[in-house]
Amino acid sequence: MYLPLVIVYKIASYMRWKHRAQLITKEWLFQQLLRRIKLRKWRSKVRMYSYIKVFGQFACSQSWHHFCVTTLQTKCRVRNKHHRLTWKAAADNYFRKRCRGCGCKSKANVFGEVICQDCRFDPRLPQCLMVSVAKAKDLGIPKRILDTIPCHGSAMGQRLRFWKEITVSLDL
Repeated sequence: MYLPLVIVYKIASYMRWKHRAQLITKEWLFQQLLRRIKLRKWRSKVRMYSYIKVFGQFACSQSWHHFCVTTLQTKCRVRNKHHRLTWKAAADNYFRKRCRGCGCKSKANVFGEVICQDCRFDPRLPQCLMVSVAKAKDLGIPKRILDTIPCHGSAMGQRLRFWKEITVSLDL
């Protein structure tokens, strides 16, 4: 037995935005994105950016201009690869220069991903967590698996590897 969709939408109006906008169906997502909300947290900004990029600005009821000006606080457009000034290129540029984990400005480039020094060692961010060879060996990871994973040399002389790649190679 199913609840009518009107009741489900009424219940959803009392939930937080991150719980409402979790991908259940496209219809559900589009209904939740009709309201314009001020996104303050980094995860919400990244989620909205990916929704606009995947489903289009009409499905999310936010144009690239509105998203860049109100949410990202960018003041001007940026040229894209065809040398046209667009707001979409401004949003791409904004996310390209920010840390993947926390959203702070960073120039650190780790295998094509921008990750700041603090997020590399934060276990709460599994997509950014990096471990040294010594720590991985202490956790019981065999050396033959560590040799197959590319390492990133840090300024301290450590050879860091992404924890997510280590866990994937352990599951194989």
